[in-house]
Amino acid sequence: MKKSILVAMLLAAVGVFSLAAAETSTAQSKGAENYESFMFTIWEDTPEYQMYTDTYGVKLGILGCGGAPVYGVEGAVVCASSKDVKGFKGALAFTSGEKLAGVALAPVNLVDEVDGVAFAVVNVAKKGGIQFGILNFMENGFLPWFPLVNFPVK
Repeated sequence: MKKSILVAMLLAAVGVFSLAAAETSTAQSKGAENYESFMFTIWEDTPEYQMYTDTYGVKLGILGCGGAPVYGVEGAVVCASSKDVKGFKGALAFTSGEKLAGVALAPVNLVDEVDGVAFAVVNVAKKGGIQFGILNFMENGFLPWFPLVNFPVK
């Protein structure tokens, strides 16, 4: 079972990174001028430019990160909270945001719309992907809350 989950996570990560790479080249060909390949942050709005600068690559936060979309990897010690992430999102305390297309890993995941997989002790989503954790809350889930695994049915 553990091997199956690890293989699924690896395949999801490879697919997401392929998607992120494709979107990066599309954005760059459209003349996107306001993006970074690597961003290092202190908190959700420090430095301020992270609120309006997309990240096509890696965004790391000492305490947290947030703001503009991330296409690749977002990670933080306390809170990874960019609004839109296509790729991997992880933190040692919790993640939050509006949209996630990919994989989330943290003790608590609070993402409105998930198109992918979320691993946590507690997962909360309005709609979306597959949740693995002790408690999983999803408005359009198999049940509004369910232990171990929850998935959308509507």
